[in-house]
Amino acid sequence: MTKHLIGGLGLAAIAASAALAQVPAGGPRDAGHTKAEMLRHVQTMFTRADANRDGSITRAEAEAVRSEWRAQRQARRGERGAAAFDRIDSNRDGSISRQEFDAHRAQRQARRTDGGTQRAGIGRMALAGRMFDMADGNRDGRLTLQEATAAASRHFDMVDTNRDGTVSREERQHMRHAAGAVKGSR
Repeated sequence: MTKHLIGGLGLAAIAASAALAQVPAGGPRDAGHTKAEMLRHVQTMFTRADANRDGSITRAEAEAVRSEWRAQRQARRGERGAAAFDRIDSNRDGSISRQEFDAHRAQRQARRTDGGTQRAGIGRMALAGRMFDMADGNRDGRLTLQEATAAASRHFDMVDTNRDGTVSREERQHMRHAAGAVKGSR
């Protein structure tokens, strides 16, 4: 089974964020994700975040996971940057000419318009602050698996606008646009 998450719903489920759907690394961008898949992933992510194995996630544990993922994301960005340079520098002369840059940009555009598959970003959402508070149903400063799955289920249901039990690419995009519009109006 591929690792995936709805809107960060793996982690966002824990955080109950208004996270937006993400797809598996290397997976098709139009892949749908079922609620059952999302809930299994929430449990996996919850177990990973519950460092002391007491059945709940504190803000400190949430922040530790968030920091770890930030560091991992930063490392991947550096690796991808070097690999991207090598892909664009087609004549391997150590510099990117305007012609090489334009050719690469045209290839990327062609992949996008042809519906090709692309890698998605990590999509992990913050577990602290407002997101943590939204998931913490009883306001005790700790997230339980039950609170995390309930928050993730609520978010899934909000994104699954046609109520077919699967969040599609179109539904994820709609939610991203809606969230962006809300952020822009603040």
